Amino acid sequence: MDYEGAAAGGKIHDLERELLLIECQEAHVEGNERVAIAAKAVEALKQASDSPFEVYAAAALACYNAGIDTRDQQHFAHAVTIGRQIIERFESPVQRAEGHHFAGIALPRAESAAQRKHWETALQLLESAEESEYVVRLKAKIANSLAEQLSSGSDLERSMAKRLFETSIELKERPEIRDEAGLAISHGGLGRLALFATKPDHVTARKHFAENLRLSEKLGSATGQTKMHSLLAAVDVAEKQLVNAKQHYRAAFRLAPEEVDKIFSLSGLVVVHSL
Repeated sequence: MDYEGAAAGGKIHDLERELLLIECQEAHVEGNERVAIAAKAVEALKQASDSPFEVYAAAALACYNAGIDTRDQQHFAHAVTIGRQIIERFESPVQRAEGHHFAGIALPRAESAAQRKHWETALQLLESAEESEYVVRLKAKIANSLAEQLSSGSDLERSMAKRLFETSIELKERPEIRDEAGLAISHGGLGRLALFATKPDHVTARKHFAENLRLSEKLGSATGQTKMHSLLAAVDVAEKQLVNAKQHYRAAFRLAPEEVDKIFSLSGLVVVHSL
């Protein structure tokens, strides 16, 4: 085993690298010390630019998570940079697709064209990739990211978004994957497409919102439950089921983890009472 230090050998010490990967994973899952771990990962890559793909991917995710937690654009910028470094440094189509995925999700929405190009390129790279659990999970995530963006576009783009959400759900429902958090997001996306279509489909919207709510309750996601209760209330209002709408808005208010969600649900209640 090579025990040379980073300065001497230009590589992260094997044990230090493994520790960093563990810390990145723990920060991702548990949500603790994400900013500190992101800074540590960025510094590790500066000290050892010839690090393996696993370190680059862990660092990109750490920076993205830090950005989500703090809304500090510097963290997102680091994630974009690392994603692009993955694209440039690694030859594997799957690894490069992961680089495009990270670059896409970390870019600001104002750069939607660049986001879309990253995700479309990633899906193209994965078309010929040998299927594995890793590849299936990556395809599902990228399909969902692209679908979310296309959902606010033209009728053609919204149609594409619907197919991508459906593809993402199909992949996430596989027994070896069963990504329930991801399934909830995709069902929510399909519900919104149905509710806000030129000709709203309330039956379809309700079905997908109810499934998202079921999954959110199972996962213990207060944010997911809050949003779905509010959206189910919107369906109820459209169908003039005002008693049900009030119940959903009250549930959303009770569960809301953020002040903005409480205000939204309370505003909904006020509107329903005025009808």
